[in-house]
Amino acid sequence: MRDEIAAEREEARAWMGEVAVEHASILAGRLVMQLAPDAVDDALAQMLLPEIAQQKDALTAAFAATGRRVEVRVARRLRDDTMDRFRDALRDALGEAPQLRVDDDTSLLAGVQLRVGSMVLDATLRGELIAFRDRARELLRAIREEAPGA
Repeated sequence: MRDEIAAEREEARAWMGEVAVEHASILAGRLVMQLAPDAVDDALAQMLLPEIAQQKDALTAAFAATGRRVEVRVARRLRDDTMDRFRDALRDALGEAPQLRVDDDTSLLAGVQLRVGSMVLDATLRGELIAFRDRARELLRAIREEAPGA
């Protein structure tokens, strides 16, 4: 009986940890967006620029296979200077100016996502929050494994 109670208690702790992580990531996203929505978009977009250069070979191959088109999904319209930096980075990586198709997608919360064929480069608040949530869950599991009776 005591073993069953201890197992149920551990299950409840694990569930509460999962719920806490989920709510924390949601609250973090809301807070960030309330404090500085435009700055978040720009900062996330800036994170993507070096990734474009690093993924040059893969992007070039995907670009050639897709009819030379790049899809850009944004949570909100990016500043003109930020879009210009994207165009320049893509032109440098691809060797030519791509045809950009820009779509609004509020589910991203903030930031930008590039799709070239099946290749996706993501610099969105949604993506960052998912990564935060997943890492927090991994840490909770590691803590539970280290101290199962705690």
